[in-house]
Amino acid sequence: MEISISRATDFAILAQFLCGLNQNQNHHIGYCGESYEEILQSLEEDFIDKNGRKTFLIVEDLDGVMAAIGLDIDEESASAEVWGPFVKTDLNPQQISMKLWHEIQGKYPSIHTFYFFINEQNKGALSIMKEINAAQTGKHLVLQIERENFIPLKNIKSDLFQISDFERFANIHNKAFPNTYYDAKTILNRINEQQELRILKDDKGNIQGYAYFEVAPEHGEASIEFIAVSPHFQNQGLGTILLKEVLTRIFMYESIDKIQLCVSNTNDSANHVYHQAGFYTKNQLLRYLYIR
Repeated sequence: MEISISRATDFAILAQFLCGLNQNQNHHIGYCGESYEEILQSLEEDFIDKNGRKTFLIVEDLDGVMAAIGLDIDEESASAEVWGPFVKTDLNPQQISMKLWHEIQGKYPSIHTFYFFINEQNKGALSIMKEINAAQTGKHLVLQIERENFIPLKNIKSDLFQISDFERFANIHNKAFPNTYYDAKTILNRINEQQELRILKDDKGNIQGYAYFEVAPEHGEASIEFIAVSPHFQNQGLGTILLKEVLTRIFMYESIDKIQLCVSNTNDSANHVYHQAGFYTKNQLLRYLYIR
């Protein structure tokens, strides 16, 4: 079977293709969203290389795009998150997937580390991981909660972050999340009307915990980035309180009717807090690493 591969030219068409497949667990890739608007925004922001070229390859037939693979590239670390392979055909899907995989590696020889995030129901992509000897490095849960299934709190105990809280907040954050993608100073610099850091204190003014979340009401989206409780105040249900307060705040935005988050399936204490607040498991994802 002869396969013609080309570089994607129209992100709008590609987003429609990815949206249609990624809502199906049998094709689902964890990095890729499920709404057209979310996927299109990610493509336009993250899938352009340093030379201005789109970092997505596609295979087309008479009906349009039938397969695709893309790289969200980090030049500094010579690594990439892989979107795909996505294949919408029953005719030699593994052959098409492998052809796309080898082709996109050839386009970017400087990239040595590749990360995959694949739904455990996506047997096609998982067979590719086996064929290329990628290493499974973790299992994650995609949790979801809908507005209609959440009872908002009437009273909010936490307060907005004040600069006088920084040192104590940073101490809790950096111990709870060492070497994370946002350190305490980064969070401080990100705070605005739609990126909120809330601090929970006891009657003596001691910081018991904090929560940091971001909302994008124009896209109907929100992300809960960090929640942590000080070691001195754990096992008192404060994590659940903070989470419910964040959900109460987020669902004040009328455009946001559901929230998703991704957690490791090994973090039993955190997962218990999420389920206590009303989240349920929507997808289970397997993380893979390939180094050439």
